[in-house]
Amino acid sequence: MGRLQVDPRPILLSCTLDVSGEVEELALATLATSTPAPRISGHQALGGGPVADELLWKRWYASIGVLVSATTLWILFERAGYNLSSFVANVLFLLVFILFFWAKSASLLNRPLPPLQKLEIPEEIAAKAAGVIHVYANHALSIAREIVIDKNLKVFLQHLISVVSATSSLLSTLRFFSFSQFL
Repeated sequence: MGRLQVDPRPILLSCTLDVSGEVEELALATLATSTPAPRISGHQALGGGPVADELLWKRWYASIGVLVSATTLWILFERAGYNLSSFVANVLFLLVFILFFWAKSASLLNRPLPPLQKLEIPEEIAAKAAGVIHVYANHALSIAREIVIDKNLKVFLQHLISVVSATSSLLSTLRFFSFSQFL
């Protein structure tokens, strides 16, 4: 009597269920005799950079800073009920307040003014924005012309629905950022 030989390679199976309820197994393929993928460390799997160092607590001071700041923000926004919009507004107000008093004290104490760059919009960016607005305005005017002159009710209803949808989406976004109290 002969010996039963078993192939050590695993077989991928697929089970299908036909209408009568019987299970049918099909051998799809066997794995090729390829070499296994090389093992990599957790640090390499996370990218191997400073982010991996912080996630794996190799730079513990940075990890503690991230943990403390995340906990502080969680307490501010979730437990204390602080809004993101009011937080950003208060931070910007504090920065303007600091710069104002720095500039005033610098003139009184003969110190240099705070270093501020020129705050102006470059002409190229303004031209690009104007071009984009020009395209959208022309598109809106062509749609309005099609609705008014061609008396196309279908196009009117489509755009009315899209405007209502965009408005409701904007209002839900504003509510998400807690601006709804100002509406």
